[in-house]
Amino acid sequence: MSLSSAAAGSAESERARAAAAEQMIAAIRNYAAQVTADKAYFPVVPPNTLTATDAMIVATALLKAVNLQVFELGLWQAWGQ
Repeated sequence: MSLSSAAAGSAESERARAAAAEQMIAAIRNYAAQVTADKAYFPVVPPNTLTATDAMIVATALLKAVNLQVFELGLWQAWGQ
């Protein structure tokens, strides 16, 4: 692979990541708004649509993005019950 094709691939990868991030932000904000309005959680996806690994990867990335620890998530969940 030449240096120019590697750079083009890297730029394409960055665009794909930015597009995925924009889609995730929109989906997360929409879900949060629905939960807030309805005052009730609902399934994000139908059962058996994602693997446990998929869910853990995304959950970890979300917690890191907002600088939260799993402990703080546990507290949030406990306060809501």
